[in-house]
Amino acid sequence: MPNKLKGSDLQELELLNQKIQNFFDMKQAIHVKFKRGHFKNGYIKEIRSDFFIVDDFQDGEEFVFFLEIENVDTYKTIEKTNKRKLNKEAKQNEVS
Repeated sequence: MPNKLKGSDLQELELLNQKIQNFFDMKQAIHVKFKRGHFKNGYIKEIRSDFFIVDDFQDGEEFVFFLEIENVDTYKTIEKTNKRKLNKEAKQNEVS
């Protein structure tokens, strides 16, 4: 018997699909976190109904099925993350 999705799961899947489509349209590098704990970083090459193909920075092209994903966000390099932290700290020091 096939596994059926609940209404809320279906809505989450739809939102995830829209988010991935937006990243694809903007040619934005992504960070994909899987339900099993691992992750991929790279660019979306193609989107299909149940999956998309990510060109991972380390492993090359891989299929990613929507049902396996916990979250998708923009890919942030360590340099960008550190720069944002420094800017945030500087702004807090200005206010103090």
